[in-house]
Amino acid sequence: MKNSRFIKTDITTTLVIVISVFLLVFDVVRIFNVGITHDEAFTYNYYLSGTFNDIWHSWIPSANNHLLNSVLTKTITGVFHNSDAFHLRLTNLLALVVYMVYSYLLLKALFKNNNWAFIGFVLLNFNPYLFDFWGLCRGYGLSIAMMMVSMYHLVRFSSGSFKHLVIAAVFAILAVYANFVLLNYFLALLFAALVLTVRKKESIIKTLGLSVLSSGILYYLIADHIKILRDRDQLYYGGDSGVVSDTLSTLVCNSFYMDDASLVSAISYTIAAVFLAIGVYWLLQMQKKKSGSITGFILWMAVFIPIMSVEMQHLVLGNKYIIGRTALFLYPLFIIQLTYCLHHIRMNYSSSGSTVMLGMGILFVGSFKQHVNTYKTKDWEYDRHNVWVMEHMLAGIADGEPARVKVSWELIPSFIYYSNTKYKGRFYQIEKREENLYEGQQYDYLYLSSYYTEAEDVSQFGGIFQLDTAFQDVPNYLYKQVADQ
Repeated sequence: MKNSRFIKTDITTTLVIVISVFLLVFDVVRIFNVGITHDEAFTYNYYLSGTFNDIWHSWIPSANNHLLNSVLTKTITGVFHNSDAFHLRLTNLLALVVYMVYSYLLLKALFKNNNWAFIGFVLLNFNPYLFDFWGLCRGYGLSIAMMMVSMYHLVRFSSGSFKHLVIAAVFAILAVYANFVLLNYFLALLFAALVLTVRKKESIIKTLGLSVLSSGILYYLIADHIKILRDRDQLYYGGDSGVVSDTLSTLVCNSFYMDDASLVSAISYTIAAVFLAIGVYWLLQMQKKKSGSITGFILWMAVFIPIMSVEMQHLVLGNKYIIGRTALFLYPLFIIQLTYCLHHIRMNYSSSGSTVMLGMGILFVGSFKQHVNTYKTKDWEYDRHNVWVMEHMLAGIADGEPARVKVSWELIPSFIYYSNTKYKGRFYQIEKREENLYEGQQYDYLYLSSYYTEAEDVSQFGGIFQLDTAFQDVPNYLYKQVADQ
């Protein structure tokens, strides 16, 4: 029997390693193939190209500056003296390794059955929207990786020493420093720490002391940043309709690449109902004093508390509801608590939990296979063709003269990044279509997008332009000057 269990464990772990290697290789391919996006380029142009002081003090206040990601990426580009896509995105490639390792360790800590750990690992990793951020210079993936380490040590604390809670708090702080929205997870951690301490009948003084200390550290690290962002109206990204209509719906829409609004809404409300039912389930299980019910309730509260925190912030402070990438940290938390609930049902009541998990695994793998790609990222798909467009522009300029171009605002950061790195000296200062930096001189090209705004009459920019390229997958249009007016 011992040998049988060893072989089974070895096979499961081997499958996880094979999947992990595949995902890492695929991520590297994406890192090299996907062009630098708007938000990545903004981070480089205004923070990474300067000093560490520019990062810490946000001389241009913006929620775009994900502090831990900026600091780590600045360190990497400084050590290797290279600011290409690979070095800018290396931090999040390494974060993917951390996320995969600790997601599997967490699942192994929760489940004795290796099959459940394996399927849970698949669900946590085969989300094409989440996968995008392991290959981008942003703080979203990094913060989720830090959160996963924190969650693992929180679960270990339930049956282990106080040092696990200390580690959980440290990585929760790092998660918040990588992305401020993880403050909502930090609140859940504080609640879970108190519940587990009481359940273990240990001294609550140490836990309260750790809570106060970690909260103080966070306050010191980010309070001024958040105040500046609020004062400068930089916390504008989000929705105003509600947690289900904004937060859940955008996660469903982006994770499964759905365009049918009515279907997205139906699925979102179904998920919300299932989530509430799980909460009731754990309350009933705790009344019956069922084994594992406290852990299940804590995992459920790890989702519920952030959601309630977001709701209260909207009602009291007027903050937007988190959507899309800012809500992405809820995805692994939801999957973990759902998997644990289904496993508990399987072990105590019905085998249907296994059927649901298997069906979800098949669905998620199929969706991942259909939607994952090596050439664009969902949130900034309008930047997909920027490198091709810049090379096409330079090829059309006689005698290798620098190109004069005007581009839409959403394309500006990426153009500036490439004009300062890969195509250094090949472009005059990139001009927004709202500006007039060339003092009446004619533009060689216009690259305009109607992704966020209506298309414009190009005759207003002077000269005579003809359409050079109209892209089929995004509403971007490249115009070339053919004659003076």
